[in-house]
Amino acid sequence: HPPCEELLTAAEAAAALAENQALANDIEALGQDISVRVGSPCPHEQDHALIIVTYGSEAEREAIGRLLERREGFGVPVHLVRQ
Repeated sequence: HPPCEELLTAAEAAAALAENQALANDIEALGQDISVRVGSPCPHEQDHALIIVTYGSEAEREAIGRLLERREGFGVPVHLVRQ
């Protein structure tokens, strides 16, 4: 993910997720262990956030990557995290 100080505020990331809820739903539909949420990867910068996509397998990660390549995305950074 980008450096913490370059991330959006949590409110901006939440707005981007809300505006792109259909994309989030499509990503979550790719696998049982996939979830999409706003979160901060920076323990000391909680107001800096991005969209976090968690997944359970390499196949799920590949499916998420293929979907994001075909779609415009959220307009904010996305961080993929294996559970």
